[in-house]
Order: sequence, then structure tokens, then C-alpha cells
Amino acid sequence: MRQRGTGRVLARMRLTPWRRVTGAVVYRAPAVRRLRAKDLVLANADLTHWHLEQAQLDRSRLAFADARGMTLWHSRLQDVRLVGAILDGTRLHRVDLTGVSLRRARCRNMVISYGRWRDVDLRGADLRDAALHEVVFEPGVDLRGADLRGATLAGVDLRHARMDGVQLAGARLTVGTRLPTSCPMPGLAQAVSAAERAASRMAVSSCWALGPTDSAARLVQLQPGADLRGYQIVGAELLAARLRGADLRGSALCFSILPNADLRQADLSGANLTGASLTGARLTGANLSGSDLSGANLVYADLEGAILAGCRYDSSTVWPSGFTPPIGADGGSRSVAQASSSTAS
Repeated sequence: MRQRGTGRVLARMRLTPWRRVTGAVVYRAPAVRRLRAKDLVLANADLTHWHLEQAQLDRSRLAFADARGMTLWHSRLQDVRLVGAILDGTRLHRVDLTGVSLRRARCRNMVISYGRWRDVDLRGADLRDAALHEVVFEPGVDLRGADLRGATLAGVDLRHARMDGVQLAGARLTVGTRLPTSCPMPGLAQAVSAAERAASRMAVSSCWALGPTDSAARLVQLQPGADLRGYQIVGAELLAARLRGADLRGSALCFSILPNADLRQADLSGANLTGASLTGARLTGANLSGSDLSGANLVYADLEGAILAGCRYDSSTVWPSGFTPPIGADGGSRSVAQASSSTAS
């Protein structure tokens, strides 16, 4: 349905049961699917606990609306004004924002996962204790004067955001969080560095593996530049392994767990990474050509400059937010001749 005008939109609202993912509890709340609305005016409206799924809102005004506990899934908002709105506890999952104003909005305990934001005005917004996971801030995102105290920033791309005057006391950042080239806040860079040092202290330094000429598994050292060509390291837990520049050509790392592993400039060409967990892994400049990534989890991974020519993957492969996977993934594992490995900037 395509709606034009506030009255007709509200007329389609009904009390519909829907299942909230957290806790698998069924709630009853105003719910609308596939809403298409332009020039919607709901300023000062009560939108508490609304549930919108696959919605598209264009040129709409929701200034000072009360949207506490609202849930928005797989949706797109363009040129929407939410100035001064109350969004405490709101959940946004895979929501793309373009030209949206959240200036001075109250967004405490807001949970935002995935999505791409461009030309979003967050000046003076209250994001205390909010959780942002895998959100890509494209050019035009303005966070000047925003309050992010106690917030969690996991795998958030902040390279293009304006951050002068942001309050970040008590904020938690992961190693996957990417900062502006010239960060205006030294404390933010220090927080990311601290997260990296903490991950390094937890790094696994050795594991049991079977070499190409070995008759039995043996203990091998995991260190930068290690020669692990053809090694079978199946189902191993390699937390934050330091393997920068390592030679892992033709190795078998299927179903291994490598969260926050440092694999920058590593050669993983022809490697079997089926079902591997590479969450938060740093794969900058890594060679993954001809590798098998079927079922691999690459959430929060940094693939900037990685080579993916001829890699294989399937519909269960999880890519980082904002990453454009090699063309051709439609449910079956397949080879790709060429692939762009750069994240959209």
C-alpha cells in the first residue's frame, strides 16, 4: 500500500500481535508492515511501542514525537525530521537514514544494529547508554555536541563523522570501531587503543595443528609472519591470534574461532574457512583469493584492501555491515572471478 497523508496512515494502524526477538516474548503493539508514506505529519504524536517493518518514510515531520520503545526493522527514512523527539529504548535494525534530523533528540538506551546513515544531524542528541553495532556513518553525519556517555560502539565506522565536542565518558569501544583520520578527540583514539591492547593480552599464542607432512598433530606457535602453509587447524579457538603477515596458503581453518584475530597482510589464498568465526578480525590487505568462506561469520571484520578474487561463499556467510560482497551470492557456494573488497565510503 502507498499512503499519502496522515489520516490515511493512521486509519491503517491496528493492534496486531508481533514477536519481539529479545526473550521471545509476544507483545501486542501498533504494528504496520510495508508502510510507504510521504509528507507524513505526526509532530508531538504518541508513537510509543509502535512496530514498523519494511517501512519507507519520505519528507515526513515527527518533531517532538514520543517514540519510546518503538521498533523499526529493515526500513528506510529519507528527509525525516525527528528534532527533539523522545526515542528512549527505541530499536533500529537494518534501518538506513538519509537526510534525517535527530537534532537534540533524546535517544537514551537506544539500540541500533547495522544500517547506513548519510547526512544525519545528531547535534546535541542525547545518546547516553545507547548501543551501536555495525553502523556505517557515511559523509554528512554530524555528531557535534552529542552525548555518548556510557554508550557502546561495536564495529561502528566513524571515519566520516564530525565529532567535535562529543561526550564519551565511560563509552565502550571495540577493536572494530573505526575513527576519523584526524580524530578531534584524543580520548576516543585512546579508548580504541586500550581495546586493542586488551585483545592483545588475551591473544592465543599457540595451538595444536597437523602440518602437511606430519603424521600427528603438534603444537605450533601463532606469531606474525608464521609459515603455516597447508596446516590443518580445524575447530580451534584462536582468540585474538597475532598472525599478521602469516603464510596460511591452502590451510584448513574450518569451524575455527578467530575473534579479533590480527590477520593483516596475511596470505589466506586457497584456505578453507568454512564455518569459521572471524568476528572483529583485522583482514586489512589480506589475500583471500580462492578461499572458501561458506558459512563464515565476518561481522565487525575489517576487509579494507582485502583480495577476494575467486573466493567462495554462500547465503549463510555473514559480511560486515556496509560491505559489498562479491557479486553472485544467491544461496549457493560459488566461485567469483573478481570482487571489490573496499567498504563503501
